[in-house]
Amino acid sequence: MDLLLLLMMPLVLVGSEVQNVTEVRGKLGQDVSLNCSIMDADVFWSMEIHHHFRFSIGRSFFPTDKASYNSTELKTKYLINGTRLEIKNMSSEDGRLYYCGRTIHNSISAEESFLLLLLPDSPDSSGINLGDVVTYSSLALNLVLVLVVLGLIVSLKRKINKFQENKCSGPIDENPERLETVQYEEIQLPDFRPPPPPECVYYKVQLPGS
Repeated sequence: MDLLLLLMMPLVLVGSEVQNVTEVRGKLGQDVSLNCSIMDADVFWSMEIHHHFRFSIGRSFFPTDKASYNSTELKTKYLINGTRLEIKNMSSEDGRLYYCGRTIHNSISAEESFLLLLLPDSPDSSGINLGDVVTYSSLALNLVLVLVVLGLIVSLKRKINKFQENKCSGPIDENPERLETVQYEEIQLPDFRPPPPPECVYYKVQLPGS
């Protein structure tokens, strides 16, 4: 609860120290009830902030179930119903001493006290805390995910290196005999001869009188 709110609450000074203390245990987020044994008078509820210093929460009116609170903020946190005080939505700050009492000679006398304690998270039937199981499961899943990603990266890197080696070296013939033997084939060209020159025909011309 806010310290400023506590300072604004009425201060209750109790002269007599309560001897008997009843321990009440509750869990975070749950409602916890404190039951007072005063049955024939108005019941005043208070809580201890510091040793011997207590702040008033409110009161219930006997014989009705009506109640009054010392501030509207307290009404949202506490519920006074007859001889019962209910603490809503318990938090770690609610672990303290609470008192119920009555008025004697115009002063409030605390007759019962309750020490509200916070219960730890209960483990499951196997003795393993459920929160630890969730934490370890999450860590295991993250580890598996990291290993899968690393495996994909390594595999991709190997494929890239192999591709680069094949590209630089060119195709490789796996048959050594073919590498040692020169393969060739003799090609027969057709017999090509130039055509004979055209035959020249000479005629002897006889001139007259020769």
